[in-house]
Amino acid sequence: RGVGQGVGRDEISLSNNKIATALIGAYGRANDLDSAVEAYERIVPAPDVVAFNALLDAYCRCDQLKLAVELFKKHASFDKWNERQEKGASTIDGMARWENAPVIIKPDVVTYTSLIAALLQLNSRAATKRANTLYDEMKQKWWISPDTVLVDTILTAMISGGPVGLEDDDVKFILTVLRDG
Repeated sequence: RGVGQGVGRDEISLSNNKIATALIGAYGRANDLDSAVEAYERIVPAPDVVAFNALLDAYCRCDQLKLAVELFKKHASFDKWNERQEKGASTIDGMARWENAPVIIKPDVVTYTSLIAALLQLNSRAATKRANTLYDEMKQKWWISPDTVLVDTILTAMISGGPVGLEDDDVKFILTVLRDG
């Protein structure tokens, strides 16, 4: 059942981010993307990075990588975050707020791991290049260090065979990840 089905829509409060995040994750694992999105949008006052990561994971699990990347660009853009900080936006739990504009969420290593893992599963040159770009952005713009899960995810994908892992750029990417790990 989706949010609001079976029980009254207002009977389930999503003011607790932990409950909302658990619902988003459950809907994602059940391939019920519509309910995951609805739960995310009902979080009051606004979702945190953990809920955001759960929704990104739901998109990826439901084979909606393009939508996951669009969501990431809309809500986790470094340029938007930086602009809001310069304008004096308040920051609450890693979220930048400015008037009625969409919430901008400061991503973490889990955010990047979800997207990079999904991209590398595509096993294509373009996806690998995009994963490399995201990895660089994570480190250079946000100053986020990779954790062992991300390093393992990248290395496993890059050495698993297929069209990726053999070009000079792929080898440089692998060496960078090894150096960072």
